[in-house]
Amino acid sequence: KSNNILLGPEFEAHVADFGLAKFMIEDNGASECMSSIAGSYGYIAPEYAYTLRIDEKS
Repeated sequence: KSNNILLGPEFEAHVADFGLAKFMIEDNGASECMSSIAGSYGYIAPEYAYTLRIDEKS
């Protein structure tokens, strides 16, 4: 969302909101796959919006 982009003194863009970001590691060191996705509908990955299925691209 445009609200999550901050501009620095030289007008460089910075992403400011990682409120929904998660990185999960299981005890065995493997990464974990999530089975649901969250976010504002107009800003979610298009492939998820069309299929309601998530993968590593989503």
